Amino acid sequence: GPIIDYEGNIVNTRKHFGIIPYDVGNRDLQQCADALIRLRAEFLFSQKRFDEIEFHFTSGHSFSWKEYCSGKRPIPLGNRVEFVTRSRIEMDYNSLRDYLDLVYTYAGTISLAAELKDASEFEIGAVIITPGSPGHCFIIVDEAIDEEGEKVFKLVEGFTPAQSIYMLRNPANKKNPWHKLKKGPIQTASYLFTKYKLKKFE
Repeated sequence: GPIIDYEGNIVNTRKHFGIIPYDVGNRDLQQCADALIRLRAEFLFSQKRFDEIEFHFTSGHSFSWKEYCSGKRPIPLGNRVEFVTRSRIEMDYNSLRDYLDLVYTYAGTISLAAELKDASEFEIGAVIITPGSPGHCFIIVDEAIDEEGEKVFKLVEGFTPAQSIYMLRNPANKKNPWHKLKKGPIQTASYLFTKYKLKKFE
């Protein structure tokens, strides 16, 4: 299917091979770093690892889903963030989505790059990230060995404005989504990564 943006419009592009079936939301929030935050939160939620759903803001504050459900809310004050307490809410999927929309507002490639652990190689779960405003990132979701005995990878990303999370098509081979990755510049169907960090969530 096509990539859909947060207003429900089709994004005309040749960059994707398939769509990850998570909603985009109806505001311009779930962008590139946020797409990876979404994948991570959905994974932890599906594993019932609720206590581990926690992300950092660009301000440096960490903010967990548990804190959100206990009523804690960020309030922007200039370039700082203060927290106030509201009433408690249930830890369910709806509150997870509301929590993530807040995280998307205050997080980005800079905070995500700072929060992630260093990775040493391209592997499933590795994140290639250029922190900045704007920066960009993608995550490796699958790996295999091709006919020549080389490792190849499937890559997933989000983009700006907020749009469907999608699997990248290989610019060199439109018929398959497998990419060879080498240290050094990485050209995907949507972005040229020159200076980037190789990271992972854990």
